[in-house]
Amino acid sequence: MKSGNSIAYSGNFRNVKTVFVVLSGLGVPAEAYTWLAAHLKSHTPDSGVLLVERAGYGGSAWRASGDDRMARATEDLADLLSRLQVEDSFVVGVGHSLGGEVLRRISWEHPSLFDAYMLLDATNPAQFDDGVFPQWEKDNMLAQIRKDEVIAKLGFGSLMVPAIPTTELPASYRRRADIAQRDSKIWTSARKELKSLFDSKLRKKAQLFSPGSRGLVFAAEATYNKPELKKLQDDIAREVMTTNGDPSSSQPIIIDGDHMDMVLRSTHAARVALEISLFVSSGNEFR
Repeated sequence: MKSGNSIAYSGNFRNVKTVFVVLSGLGVPAEAYTWLAAHLKSHTPDSGVLLVERAGYGGSAWRASGDDRMARATEDLADLLSRLQVEDSFVVGVGHSLGGEVLRRISWEHPSLFDAYMLLDATNPAQFDDGVFPQWEKDNMLAQIRKDEVIAKLGFGSLMVPAIPTTELPASYRRRADIAQRDSKIWTSARKELKSLFDSKLRKKAQLFSPGSRGLVFAAEATYNKPELKKLQDDIAREVMTTNGDPSSSQPIIIDGDHMDMVLRSTHAARVALEISLFVSSGNEFR
């Protein structure tokens, strides 16, 4: 990459009509999206899935200068897609959690890169305002990630309880997902990504996505049941799901379970993939 980073990717995305580019959440290994990738491909004819690992995740390596991980993640994704030449397809960004924040930034810096945005319990940077997310809670999050990072670096990764439960994944991917979570690299990257996000200030009442951004917003039921987080998901939906110019009609699609269930569980991932396929096949009009 131009940044100096080495970015790993996987999937079958050549010579297809629709390419889904899947971006993971904070500290979530690529293997966690196995069901989602499979269902996206099976529900949408003539489609392929490109699963991208940010620098420091899995087979990707961080070699860039500076520590603004979020800025580099945006640059690396744009650079990778330009090299892979997927622009002849309908390119759909699928961002889970922090992956949604990468897509949000892309929408401003490279607005023609994606044709649609699918946001799965996506990070809204406004959630890290002190009024919503107090400083002590942010400090605790960084400290917990740092603890896991140190434990893994000291060689005790095998004793760690994986942060992401993997029992719902296909049997052949569970061990790989657990091993990926015990690698100190992923926690170093997650800590620095989160610090980068905390340090980024979103202007009050600033528009989140660039004008013309279209797609779907999915919110986990557990997230949406919290009033302060419900508002943040509604704010994203009003921008990318507006129907006939009426933002008040835009509501996230609610998926049962918590933040990780929507991608880890096959039935939940299938529901997400079905809604996305309906959006793509309908010519990107909302039902």
